[in-house]
Amino acid sequence: YKIIFKGIKWLVSFRYLFQITQINEKVYLGSMIDGMNYFKLKSYKIKYILNCAQYIPNFFPSSFEYKNLPLRDSYHEDIIKYMYETLNFIINSKGNVYIHCIGGISRSVSFAIAYLIFKDFITFDEALKIINTKRSLAEPNGHFTRQLKSFEEYIRKNNYDIEKLKNISYEKINATSNIVEKD
Repeated sequence: YKIIFKGIKWLVSFRYLFQITQINEKVYLGSMIDGMNYFKLKSYKIKYILNCAQYIPNFFPSSFEYKNLPLRDSYHEDIIKYMYETLNFIINSKGNVYIHCIGGISRSVSFAIAYLIFKDFITFDEALKIINTKRSLAEPNGHFTRQLKSFEEYIRKNNYDIEKLKNISYEKINATSNIVEKD
């Protein structure tokens, strides 16, 4: 039954693959499909694009400012090492930011969650709930979830000082974290 339920949830959520989701006044989330739609991006007044997928090109480099993260949706990826540059990219943007990966489910959602944790001083669970109410298929993989929980703990211990994220990695954060690693 669990497999059937997940399948139904995915089918119901399939529409989000073709939809840009507004997360807050500045951040939008979606898939590469909308990242290829120039007119749709312009209709949302997007000026900046955070591309979180390794092999997806920047489709309109002369029209938008891009930040690329060479990420795979893998249990071996260290997303923490990109937090400093990614948060700075979003925070310092002078307009709307579209965050995407291939499906808008795991990688891009992870960075939207990190942004909400940092900007709004909220927990991982609160940030995921905010995003899930707007984009129900949002579901970072288990490794990204553990990293985001460690990030939340680390940034809180460091008084939300973005400079403390320079040259950081999941390995360094996890060494001081109370989050237990599970396989």
